[in-house]
Amino acid sequence: MHQFKVIVIDDDEFIRISMKDTLESFFPNLHLTALCSNPAEGLKAIEKHEPDIVFLDIEMPGCSGFDMLQQIENIGFETIFITAHGHYAIKAIRYSALDFLLKPIDAAELKNAIERFKEKRKKAITQKPGIENFVHNLRVKNPADFKLAIATIEGTHFIPAQDILRLEADGSYTKFFLIKGKNIMASRTMKDFADLLDETQFIRVHKSHVINKRFVKSMHGNHLLVMEDNAVVEVSRRRWDEVKERIRM
Repeated sequence: MHQFKVIVIDDDEFIRISMKDTLESFFPNLHLTALCSNPAEGLKAIEKHEPDIVFLDIEMPGCSGFDMLQQIENIGFETIFITAHGHYAIKAIRYSALDFLLKPIDAAELKNAIERFKEKRKKAITQKPGIENFVHNLRVKNPADFKLAIATIEGTHFIPAQDILRLEADGSYTKFFLIKGKNIMASRTMKDFADLLDETQFIRVHKSHVINKRFVKSMHGNHLLVMEDNAVVEVSRRRWDEVKERIRM
């Protein structure tokens, strides 16, 4: 059985010990090569051990996890963030299509994260663009300025959320319509994106449609919206009153 090398970097001793116990008890194909209490130790361990997975705390004294990552020129490992911190950082991670675990670490969630790592490794998916996008998302002051990672068969696009005009479901795929007229077909369901996009800006108006309310040109009494690209979008009858109210807000 191939063993994957793992490093844990977290300033919380309890988290380091609990991760060690969980990994050694339930994941025999993972080899824990280092437990690090700060980014400086982490950088040395990464250089020495060349890990496959790094479990990385976001907020640590003196240097954050993403500041540490920026010091690494070639990221050849999968980063799984571990955090007790708030909604903003978690949303930045999810927008960038990166993995994270909430403290205290749940063994089932850890298992799922490791399975996702194995799938990515099979497909030889590089994480560096997602890390760069995550750093961008953390640095902007407003989630409306986040860039969304959109995976397609050609690769991953990082699109400013404010450039998204609307989304349309297409089976297990999602079609993105952008303000500059370019369309992107994403290889995830519309629900995945609808649950993620800023609910103050985006509205699911129908089982097959999510719209950016900034780009609604007009509303019509027969449950239709006309968008800036002149597309006509149907609104479900049960959502019509709520959609009208939210667009006018």
